[in-house]
Parts: sequence; C-alpha cells; structure tokens
Amino acid sequence: MARVPELVATTLDRLATQAALHARGAALEPYIPIGQLRDDVLRSELRGSRREALWKRVRSVVEGNANVRASVREGRGGD
Repeated sequence: MARVPELVATTLDRLATQAALHARGAALEPYIPIGQLRDDVLRSELRGSRREALWKRVRSVVEGNANVRASVREGRGGD
C-alpha cells in the first residue's frame, strides 16, 4: 500500500483541476463522480481486490481533506 500517498496526491490534483476548469467555464460541473474519479486514478491497477483496497484507503484520506466535500448527488447523466 506504499502507493497510497501518490494516489491521494493524484486524486487531489484531479479534483483541483476540475474545480479550476469549472471556474473558467471549461467544465459543466465543479465535481467528478466518484466512480469516474476512481477509474481515472486507478486505471493502471487491474486486479479488482487490490483496486478496491487501494481506493478505500485513498478515499478515506481524500475525504478527510478540508478542501474536499464528499456528497452524493445526481448529475446530468444520472450518476
């Protein structure tokens, strides 16, 4: 699980980029659906069990960040 800090940094960078794109009008939403974010960050991890274990640890750290608001909402596509 040594990759967790790197994956957390990638996740936070991806979220910050999305927020900046939205602020400039280049993205429709200021957020990224959790499934899309997970798949983007963990695209190189192919084993399902390892993927879920990694994501559980990454998600707990990211959701503990004061700059991140974790919530469930329905987007334009129904996710």
